Amino acid sequence: MLTRTVAALAAASLLTAGCMSVTYGVRPHTERLEQLKPGASTASDVLLTLGEPRGKGAAHLSPGFPSRDIWLYEFTKSDGSNVDLKMLVVFMNGNSYDGYLWFSSLDKLQKTYR
Repeated sequence: MLTRTVAALAAASLLTAGCMSVTYGVRPHTERLEQLKPGASTASDVLLTLGEPRGKGAAHLSPGFPSRDIWLYEFTKSDGSNVDLKMLVVFMNGNSYDGYLWFSSLDKLQKTYR
């Protein structure tokens, strides 16, 4: 009897796990990017404007483009069937802001163009 109860509880928890809502990160403040100027804004300016990044790393995009430090700002929200993904990649050249790349979930973009 105990084995059946444990199996039933395990099955119920697996079924409800698919219905859970998961949120990871903080939505990037892309509306504030206009305040930053490549070559003029500093790392402190980026922190004041966008907040603390969720991660840092480096990127080398092509042989003719020197390696840059990158700061990652990401946000993911899922309700079990839909995923909303936002990612902002900020390029730094030493202590100087050098530009950004902005990504959003494909599902949201497809709805825009239909």
